[in-house]
Amino acid sequence: MRHLNRFSFTATLVAIALGAAAGCATSDGPATESYAHHDGAARPATAATTTQLRKPEGGVRGVMYQKLEHANGVLRGLATEDFPSIRAHAVELSKLTQQGQWATINNPDYQRYSEEFERAVQSLGADGETADVDGATLHYFQMTLACVNCHRYIRKIRQ
Repeated sequence: MRHLNRFSFTATLVAIALGAAAGCATSDGPATESYAHHDGAARPATAATTTQLRKPEGGVRGVMYQKLEHANGVLRGLATEDFPSIRAHAVELSKLTQQGQWATINNPDYQRYSEEFERAVQSLGADGETADVDGATLHYFQMTLACVNCHRYIRKIRQ
């Protein structure tokens, strides 16, 4: 019975995180023509278009692309209980937060979101080290929530 409850908890958190991750696009605009068309109007993405992301060359978009790639790597690790992969992607996510392109806005609200993200990533790495799937799932969700909240905040202040 305990195993079933643990599985249900993990599956629920992964499903919530997947839904939240859908909103974790780059803060400086859509990444592909699938999202923003030549007329500038945003279009909803479909499952077919979200797999067609093109890799940005650098700057904030490049860092956000890498963040998304490593977050997806963590999710793959969670789904397969590949703890070395969870740890490795958490380390790479932590490195991204140290890059100059990461800090796009210098104010207390942005700093708070960034610190929440970094704390969740650090915990994810520790969970990968100790093979704690429930802890890693929770911290993945917290990381994703920090990401979504930060991007929402940035869109709001740029309006």
